Amino acid sequence: MFGSHELLERKLRKHGKASLSTVLSCDRRYSMRENVASGVGTPKSLCKLKLRVEPDGDSAFEATTDSWLIGTEGAYEGMVVPVLYDPSDRAKVVVDHSEEAWKAADEANMRARFTARAAARGDDPARTAAMLKIRAAAVGDPTGFRRLMQEQGAAAFGLSVGASPARDPLDALAKLGALHDRGVLTDVEFETQKRKLLGE
Repeated sequence: MFGSHELLERKLRKHGKASLSTVLSCDRRYSMRENVASGVGTPKSLCKLKLRVEPDGDSAFEATTDSWLIGTEGAYEGMVVPVLYDPSDRAKVVVDHSEEAWKAADEANMRARFTARAAARGDDPARTAAMLKIRAAAVGDPTGFRRLMQEQGAAAFGLSVGASPARDPLDALAKLGALHDRGVLTDVEFETQKRKLLGE
């Protein structure tokens, strides 16, 4: 059945390789909302995807596959999608539906959107790269991030410390962390404000 590659996906999970790929084109064939217990349907789209697969340490190649994409109305050009492929037969490519693979793809998509918005504003590329490092550190290890900021501050990420406190996102993050530690901000409020400061 079109879009059903469960057997191949299982086989490639054992004997293939994982990679991220970039969508070159998406032909959405069918869309629906999958029913869930809460009553709010989850979008699900059946798409024929043309992809540029970019394996680590190997040459990139183009491939076509069809797949159900869960939680989206379809893919867009430039979107990062996780795949599994057969290194001995690169025509065998499927979308990797594992949660871990999609976390990596979502992170890559967030970085691309953040970088594009920063470039559109005319931000300094070095500062943009530093802000992405800050975000990764804050999300990956909040406790370690707080300690690093207290010990080294902005310099730990290659940012000059002479930025105006009113406009410096590092200062704002530190203040948010202090308010959260004192219980002034709930976890949800802290996460919401932190995402705004990081441009998500």
